Amino acid sequence: MNWKLFLLSIASIFSPAALVNKADACAGGWEEPTNWFMNPELSGMPELSPLFLSDLSFGGKALTLDNPSQEKLVLQDWSRYTANRFDTLDIRTVLFQPGNQGKESAFQDWLRNRPAGALYLQFLSRWSRIHTSNDPWGDVVWPWTDKNGINQTHNNDIAACRKLLVDMAKLKPDTFLLRRMGYQAVRMAWYYPQKGDPGTKSVFEKYFTHGSKDWLYHSAMHYVALAENGSSRAEYLAKSFVGTQDKIIRTVQLFDPAELPGLLESATLNNREKAAALCMALLQKPRTSLAELEKLIELEPDNRFLPLLLHREINKADQLHMVLHMQGYSTLADDEETWDTLPGHYPDYVKLFTDSLRGFIIKAKQKRTTGLGHFALMAGWLSMLNGDYSACSEYIRQETNTPFRRDEKLQWRVLQNLGELQKGLKIKQSNAALEEDLLQTWLTFKSYKALSEGESQLFANWLRYASWGLIQMNQKAKGILMGMNGDMGYGYGYGYNYRLGGSHDFLYSEITSWLNEQGSAADFDEALQLVQKPGKTGFEKWICHSNQDHTPGSALLTRIQLLKGMWYTGADSLEAAINVYRQLPDSVLSRDVNGYSTDIGDPFFVDYTGRDYSGKPTAWMKSMNRLEVLQHIVRLHKRMEADKTNEMMYRYFLGNAYLSMSWSGTNWEMVKNSRSWYPQYSSTGLQAGYHYCKFAAREYKAVLAKSKDPALAVLAARQLGAIYGISLFMKNQCNLYEINSYATTTENPYYNWLVQSGAGRHFNRFSADCDLVVDYYEKAFPRIYPMGM
Repeated sequence: MNWKLFLLSIASIFSPAALVNKADACAGGWEEPTNWFMNPELSGMPELSPLFLSDLSFGGKALTLDNPSQEKLVLQDWSRYTANRFDTLDIRTVLFQPGNQGKESAFQDWLRNRPAGALYLQFLSRWSRIHTSNDPWGDVVWPWTDKNGINQTHNNDIAACRKLLVDMAKLKPDTFLLRRMGYQAVRMAWYYPQKGDPGTKSVFEKYFTHGSKDWLYHSAMHYVALAENGSSRAEYLAKSFVGTQDKIIRTVQLFDPAELPGLLESATLNNREKAAALCMALLQKPRTSLAELEKLIELEPDNRFLPLLLHREINKADQLHMVLHMQGYSTLADDEETWDTLPGHYPDYVKLFTDSLRGFIIKAKQKRTTGLGHFALMAGWLSMLNGDYSACSEYIRQETNTPFRRDEKLQWRVLQNLGELQKGLKIKQSNAALEEDLLQTWLTFKSYKALSEGESQLFANWLRYASWGLIQMNQKAKGILMGMNGDMGYGYGYGYNYRLGGSHDFLYSEITSWLNEQGSAADFDEALQLVQKPGKTGFEKWICHSNQDHTPGSALLTRIQLLKGMWYTGADSLEAAINVYRQLPDSVLSRDVNGYSTDIGDPFFVDYTGRDYSGKPTAWMKSMNRLEVLQHIVRLHKRMEADKTNEMMYRYFLGNAYLSMSWSGTNWEMVKNSRSWYPQYSSTGLQAGYHYCKFAAREYKAVLAKSKDPALAVLAARQLGAIYGISLFMKNQCNLYEINSYATTTENPYYNWLVQSGAGRHFNRFSADCDLVVDYYEKAFPRIYPMGM
């Protein structure tokens, strides 16, 4: 596997959608390979960002559309205004909780003695009554009107606030206080307009014609935009977006990209405001273009959102590479809604686009005065993505005089380390120098105190790349250990779980599980030997360290044995799995992989009606741990050989056990490190039993073909129908919630066979009354769990 595929194989797990067959993808849907990475999150959540460069610890505000706290902005302004003479908590209480001041504070006394200050305090108290959180800076309760259209909500408070604003203006407060009054006056004009009063725009011009165009100015202009329509609204949104801090997301959402051409030709907007309009349009466009970004840097080279827009373009390059390598496209699809107009030969386009984007970033960097280190990193990453490490190395050398921040230097260190990994991949072997470089890179992370390793996307991505790189160099044991263990920075009892699916982040669990599955039983044995090896190198000590109890190796040995047993179970090598589990204590066998105490439960009783068995007596159900489940499967196989009369009964319950250990079952942790929620493209190897229920289908088909009991044949057909639905879901051909319909309705592909065999009436009965299924189980269980088991 070459360097690009090595990177992109890991990357693909970030986007399960990238693995969807083109023919099955829905244009514009989340399944679409070219759409998943490219939509910015406008809801305040982190942007879906490039696989390597993006890290919220490093990107800062430039890489998100998160709104800074308005409270924080207000308190900063007032602290400066008062020359930091008052405690921030006192200021906050007076300004944001005017109904809860309690005893007189020094700040409150000081403000009361300012011109108009006493009236401003009264205004805050009155205005806070109209808000949902007793916060005069917060959201206003929307006015309620009666049948005559007359406002009946907070009439007295609104009237009092309007009078207080008039009285305050007569006292001629200083500019700072006047602008704060003006901000609230603008909001009142928008939320509570009254006939004959000046409009929102006029109120804004009254208070904000003079003075600095700070965040408060742009935030107040946001309400002016709300009061306008069409192109006028778009114009004011652009003016507001230039400097707004607390309304970034909402401003983008309100902007209509259809108004962009007119704004770019407008004589009333300056270049910075035109750039704001272009930026808002691009943030709403799933696929941006270099031509539009060229226009953006002409208008405003230092645009604060340009790094975010470029990260989205890098996402596009990342995904194009993934689609190329993971799906092997050689020509482009004809779906114009899905793809931009591209050259017909896909690989040529991918390289061309990546190189063009890198060239644009270098050009943009030359025009900028800020963020130079970050732009250099983006260019370096694109060189690496295209497999041109020599160009990346030269670029690193040329950038030695760039004023990198410390965090950017760390990213360069990791990028250089990836180059060393590439060299190792070329010769298909690891060496002491490479392992030392990996160790030193980790130590660099550890020395950077501002970075929490356990939460760092940069560290996690580097770890995955490095782990997978070692596996590709035939250092599978070291790759597995590096991927599953090592110090994640969480401390006692958490670190090893983090890489074994213990994180609440689904992606970490999925990638770690996928990485573990690259190993064979022999590789796990090699990992066990390495953990117990005396005289380890520094790198080996690191990857063999366990955080659970600060005892190097002990918890890790147990964890590897557990994974080895899960691997054997997934391969249907049950005796081998039993031999492994016999070496583990019951306390380990009875816990799931995420570390929470839980019984495996009884996997031999499965029904697709969605019935909760808690409504029935459960004395006939057994609670088992991992070892007991496997032992009972083996026991049933032996009884089946000795009792041919009940062979089909045994096979049915064996099928249930295998089904419960698949993706669709409740006991999937028997074979998987963490659950896969997204469709998988592979139906072979270890995945066949988990995703496609291969072993369960084997048993059910035998029952369907040979059973003389019509009811048992119906149950087997129901389970086979569910497995059929699961296979369709895995191929993105049905909805998750449609799976049961293939089990319990005539859509079941085995229904006609049942009709022809005379068992159709039983199918209808069992589908209509799920109690019959439980009743059948209750009659059958003595043969499955005989006395003395």
